[in-house]
Amino acid sequence: MAHTTLVEGECSSSTSLSSQQEIEDDRMIAVVLSEEYAQLDGAVGRRLASLSSIPHVPRINTYIPDLNDATLDHHRLLQRLNAHGLYEVKVSGDGNCQFRALSDQMFRSPEYHKHVRKEIVKQLKDFRTLYEGYVPMQYKRYYKKMAKAGEWGDHVTLQAAADKFGAKICLLTSFRDTCFVEIIPRNQTPQKEFWLSFWSEVHYNSLYELREMASFTILRCLSLLLLSCIAMAAPPRRPIDVPFQRNYVPTWANDHIKYINAGNELQLSLDKYTGTGFQSKGSYLFGHFSMQIKMVPGDSAGTVTAFYLSSQNSEHDEIDFEFLGNRTGQPYIVQTNVFTGGKGDREQRIYLWFDPTKAYHTYSVLWNMYQIVFFVDDYPIRIFKNSKDLGVRFPFNQPMKIYSSLWNADDWATRGGLEKTDWSKAPFVASYKGFHIDGCEASVEQKFCATQGRRWWDQREFQDLDGLQYRKLAWVRQRYTIYNYCTDRSRIPTMPAECRRDRDV
Repeated sequence: MAHTTLVEGECSSSTSLSSQQEIEDDRMIAVVLSEEYAQLDGAVGRRLASLSSIPHVPRINTYIPDLNDATLDHHRLLQRLNAHGLYEVKVSGDGNCQFRALSDQMFRSPEYHKHVRKEIVKQLKDFRTLYEGYVPMQYKRYYKKMAKAGEWGDHVTLQAAADKFGAKICLLTSFRDTCFVEIIPRNQTPQKEFWLSFWSEVHYNSLYELREMASFTILRCLSLLLLSCIAMAAPPRRPIDVPFQRNYVPTWANDHIKYINAGNELQLSLDKYTGTGFQSKGSYLFGHFSMQIKMVPGDSAGTVTAFYLSSQNSEHDEIDFEFLGNRTGQPYIVQTNVFTGGKGDREQRIYLWFDPTKAYHTYSVLWNMYQIVFFVDDYPIRIFKNSKDLGVRFPFNQPMKIYSSLWNADDWATRGGLEKTDWSKAPFVASYKGFHIDGCEASVEQKFCATQGRRWWDQREFQDLDGLQYRKLAWVRQRYTIYNYCTDRSRIPTMPAECRRDRDV
């Protein structure tokens, strides 16, 4: 692989945070992988044994070079790599580069940087007297800052890493006056060596001898395969569009339903006399259900367009999308809710980040034994995990029908009922197409799915979201959430048990 030029600030700070569970998952996978790579240790050290090192003095980052200096430094580093027959494994410049490079040296994968950072911060906290003298700020503030993902590592964290892992850390640098820095663990004989390249004050990479790379590449492929087996996740399959009559029938006010394009599209109409709705022909126990909807345009205050699943008994289960109309020019609100055993009160509300009246958008539910996921297009906006072990009921044994309706709810829907429906704007029209159902069809009496474990949506990769989906979910929650039952202490004094598992807080 050829060297590529990095830009100044590539190792810049980020604000994303990592969960404790992710760190524990990293630790488990890393232990497995580290055993596979022991045979590669030591080659770079033998290659550079003749170099003289300079003493290492721990220090924090205080200087970032300008673009001209950084460019000259980078050329100098590349020349030294070529002269000594060394190869950089480039890691992401996301603010975690030092920890990623150390992770790559320890586990032959940069993806365990969260675990590495956690262990280094623990070392800083537990052995304060070793490092405090090198930190020209309030020490507790320093290590708390270092605990944040995306915070640049410095020479103090390198010393803490050497001490924590019992390793000599060797830096091939872009410094003008010397190319080699050794960081020796205190009060112990180093048991291993970590080799990093250091484009001074800009970026770290992991360092190997060129002839190591053939064996390394094979093992890296094995590590990626292991990762894919352990942490596999995938987005839902693309829905298949079918005519309305394939899966659905009207339920009320048939004269307020208009069929277009031989039933491939449909319009629901609401006036001051009645709304209307439809339901699925069958009942389903798990599956993937989606609908393309274009919401009521203009002044839709007081109206609700609903798309939901519900069982038919007193202790019913229900999975709700409700789209709350608003005054012209104001954003639509999406309310989601989950009922289990007749208990709801799990409302979450978000603004949509687009105008849902201008074009069709896809709204879907993925429901299996492990989780319920609400999607807007390909963005997950909410998950509800199976938290039976926490004493939280989960919909698993009551088949549900799929429903959609357009109705008047001006007693609560818009600003808590303050905004009433303007009937002079009637009829209000919502448009539909798609009508996708891929579920385990069951009679209302059935308590299990006969094809359990054999459908795509209940395979292992759909037991959780993948990393990209979690980032999309975090983006929606941070920017567009306007109400979350998990944080409403006035209404629910004690946070419900499922909230942390569902990453709602």
